[in-house]
Amino acid sequence: MARTPQQIGAANRRNGKGWQMDCADWLRRHGFPSASYEIRNKVGDVIGVGDINIECTIAEWDKIWIKEDQSAADAKARGFTDWVVWKKRRGKADPGMGGVLMRADKFFALLADLYAYQRAEADFQLNYEKTYQEGFHEGTKDTLAKVARGMEAHSTKGDTRDTA
Repeated sequence: MARTPQQIGAANRRNGKGWQMDCADWLRRHGFPSASYEIRNKVGDVIGVGDINIECTIAEWDKIWIKEDQSAADAKARGFTDWVVWKKRRGKADPGMGGVLMRADKFFALLADLYAYQRAEADFQLNYEKTYQEGFHEGTKDTLAKVARGMEAHSTKGDTRDTA
């Protein structure tokens, strides 16, 4: 027996809601503890990840630009300047294996910021280790010299024994 359009629509809504909830759960497990599925219109599908609108979809690829327009409109309604579409990959249940569509100018700016941060972090770590090692060795030498001088001073002070 063939399914009716109503049955197909209900199944699609159920599967779409399941994907949205899976995406929110995945985000919670990967560094966004406030992520949650949102039912209201004009707010995106997942909230709690900062000032970005996330539209989660299981729609076919030929509908992706409709979803991107929807995500942009929802972002604008919320006062956000960033939005993405999180597309489920066919045959993969893990949202981490899905695709994220975002504007190229936003993606490459984000990538440039990430690389700049990584370089700054690496430079900081290198300078810290270099400074620590130099400081530690110099400090050790100074401390040993002071201890040695103190031992010499202590051994000659107050020595009342006759050494003759």
